[in-house]
Amino acid sequence: MSEEKPTSKKENERQYGIIDQMLTMHSSFRDRMERRAFCLNTALIALSLFLTVFAFVGDDLFRALGFDPAMTRFILGLTAVVVLICSITEFRVDWRSIAGRHTEAVSLLAAMKAKYRKSFTETGGDDSKKNATLTT
Repeated sequence: MSEEKPTSKKENERQYGIIDQMLTMHSSFRDRMERRAFCLNTALIALSLFLTVFAFVGDDLFRALGFDPAMTRFILGLTAVVVLICSITEFRVDWRSIAGRHTEAVSLLAAMKAKYRKSFTETGGDDSKKNATLTT
């Protein structure tokens, strides 16, 4: 059984700073991944709805709007291919689950940060044995 080595107040402050920095980083990554997932998902739904509506539009409406029906259908077909590629990309990159993993890291780091903060409140950071329990 090994005995815990005393840890200085300065070392605990350094560790607390690192935990705080990691917490900020993971929170930022979580938010970025959630935003990407939301934007991509919303765009895919909107484009799919748009393409579905125009799939049932007759050539007369395209002509009335001043579009060549053949070219418009070709462009709609290309757009459908892009939507399919984006859907596959969304499935493969799975930004929502990446955000979930960062959420787990944020939870663990927040709990760790709270322990450091509680220890500092109780002892002012001057109890080297208590400081050492935080690093294990």
